[in-house]
Formats: sequence, structure tokens, C-alpha cells
Amino acid sequence: HDSVEGALNYREAFGGVGVQLSTGIRYMNQTQELSAFPGVDPGTMFGYSLGGQLTFGGFTVGGAYRKITSGKDLPAAGLDQRSLQSNVWSAGARYEIGPYAAGLSCISGEAVGFEAPGTGDLEHFNCAVSGTYTLGPGIRLIGGLFLFDDEAETPAGPAAATISNTSDTDGWGGTIALTASF
Repeated sequence: HDSVEGALNYREAFGGVGVQLSTGIRYMNQTQELSAFPGVDPGTMFGYSLGGQLTFGGFTVGGAYRKITSGKDLPAAGLDQRSLQSNVWSAGARYEIGPYAAGLSCISGEAVGFEAPGTGDLEHFNCAVSGTYTLGPGIRLIGGLFLFDDEAETPAGPAAATISNTSDTDGWGGTIALTASF
């Protein structure tokens, strides 16, 4: 694969308000054929990302979006190669005061499948609430709760023989940790 990537970042403070912005692009010429479809050129991929963050006092709020596009037809199989297309967004907020900090973050993504929209897609959603307490220099107590929802659909038609990943998984969990850095 030949690839070209670039990114720009901006960081500044305006009267106590911190601003961070970022953007990036990626172009890749995919020269390796797909093993499931021998002899078919997979074409090129293009992706971009955007992100931003604001800070004021003890508050931080941010978000980001990433899109990867493709769309090369696979005429040998009569399918549309959209497995490389994906959308991902994330958003979060955090408040910090003294040794305490608490935050909420969410991420959602979708990868479009091999068939018409709505079939063969992969979807993921995750939200987490977390908190930290600084016990001393370099020692922190960290805890959090999260929930997630993952869905994968097996596509219909010719691709179904190649991909078998139907699932609908959701749940929640938690973690607690003590970190030390020197």
C-alpha cells in the first residue's frame, strides 16, 4: 500500500478558555487484492478526521469525528465493497477540582457491510462514567462504570458464505485501579 497522510493541530488560550482543534486526512492506494474476490482491484481509500476541545476552569468538553470512505464496485461478485466505509464519533466531558475528577464519555461507530445499506453492518456504542482521586504525588485511585452495545449482521447473498458474524451483544461493567507513576 502507498499512503499519504497529513494533520493540523491548533492550541491556544483566550482569557482563561483553552481551545484545541485538529483535523487530518489519509489517502491510500490499495494494491493488494481481497482474498475473497481474487482478481478484483480493491481501489483506493480516503479518510478524514475532525476534533475539538474546550477547557474552562475545571471543565473540559470535547468531541471528534472520523470518516473512512471507499466504494469501489466488485463487479466479479456483483457486490459493492463498502466494508472499508466507517463513521466514528466520540464526545466527552470532565470536571476536576483539587484531587478529584469525574467524567463521562461516549463513542459510537458503524462499519458499512458488503450488501445494501442496512444489511451486513457492524455497529458499536459505548458510554463510560469515570472518576479519579489523587492520593499523593504520582498515586491515583481510578474507577469507572461502562455500558456497551455491539451489533453485527451477517449479510445476505454471495457475501454470506464469506462472512459469518451475526451477534447482538450488550452489557455493562466496572473497574477500579490504583496507579503509581514515578
